[in-house]
Amino acid sequence: MSDGNDLTAGFDLEDRNTDFFGPVRIGSVDGVQIAVQGSGGILAVSVGDINLDVEQLTEIYLGVASPSSPLPKEGSEQRIDRFLDEEGKALGRRYFLWATGPSDYPQLRIPEVRDGLAAFSDTIIELGIYEDGGLHLDIAAARADRSSVERDVRCAISMAKALDRERATA
Repeated sequence: MSDGNDLTAGFDLEDRNTDFFGPVRIGSVDGVQIAVQGSGGILAVSVGDINLDVEQLTEIYLGVASPSSPLPKEGSEQRIDRFLDEEGKALGRRYFLWATGPSDYPQLRIPEVRDGLAAFSDTIIELGIYEDGGLHLDIAAARADRSSVERDVRCAISMAKALDRERATA
């Protein structure tokens, strides 16, 4: 699998060449833009209000705990459970911050974001929430199937819509 076409066959996507990302497959699902690019066993999926011709600034960059990327030690600034409410504490056993910045990430307490993170399949390797809207998912293509990719993209769409609503009211 080099381009992810078989994993994204359920979406109506068209080929496009972008200035920053290069060749991608792009389309819209439930009124939300998605872009897909496969390379090196990773299916990179961008969802939401994204500009594919420039580098997007990532506000929150989350890793997924695994044997090769274990959770940071308790009390580390990379632990997300330090600023999540009780409902979100379980996410702190799965996700961690690759890079730290602010002392709080209120986006992770938005119910749809928290629920989406909890619902993602185990094929998600890492994800980012862009500063200006949208999300980015890196999916391990070898472990993914079409239904898990579709489910993960739909979770990301729900999260992107919630983030947009939150930004509009801020």
